[in-house]
Amino acid sequence: MLSVEAALPVPTVLPINLLARRPDVLSARLTVEAADAQRLAAKAAFYPTVSLRALAGIGAFGMSNLGQWSARGYGAGPFISLPLFDGGRLRAEYRGSEAQLDGAIAGYNDTVLHAVQQTADQITRLDALARERLDQQQTLEANEAAYKLAEERYRAGLASYLTVLNAETQVLTARQSMVDILTSQAVSRVTLLLAVGGSFDPRASGGLADTRHPETSSATLTQTIP
Repeated sequence: MLSVEAALPVPTVLPINLLARRPDVLSARLTVEAADAQRLAAKAAFYPTVSLRALAGIGAFGMSNLGQWSARGYGAGPFISLPLFDGGRLRAEYRGSEAQLDGAIAGYNDTVLHAVQQTADQITRLDALARERLDQQQTLEANEAAYKLAEERYRAGLASYLTVLNAETQVLTARQSMVDILTSQAVSRVTLLLAVGGSFDPRASGGLADTRHPETSSATLTQTIP
């Protein structure tokens, strides 16, 4: 008979970094990285780009005629890019990129918290099923003992065969309940495996991004499944 524990063992300690492989966490993390790149690009736009080689030979060069030269072409197009002349638009774009980054970080944190909650729920269910299995095992053993006793009493002429049938029914019911628990344990273990990203092996996982919550990188999810 296939053992669920042997086929899919669950470690006692599950590092939270396992969640980094979940598709939703990966997607949220990439969204943060993209928003951060846009913010850096918006910040970089504040710095003027000047072709110093193109300015060679120009005598008096000051802020008074900088705008005039910025409009002139050198070769195929303008050789001076002056974002300081359009600071209002750039500031708006930078503020927008910061707001987009804040929203992406908030979405990432919400996604991670949701993943943690899903995983914690499955661990809690597995713990509950483990306790339920122990209780059901005791019930099954008690019913089997009662069935054997009913058979002995029937053979001795001390009980009717109806008593034996009733005891046997109790045994069959207890066995079915045990099968149901084992099935639920198997399903919960697979669900937990999917919740942590497809593997219980921390060596196969990437670290969770530190998005203003550095404490998440060292957290663990624990369970007490036998």
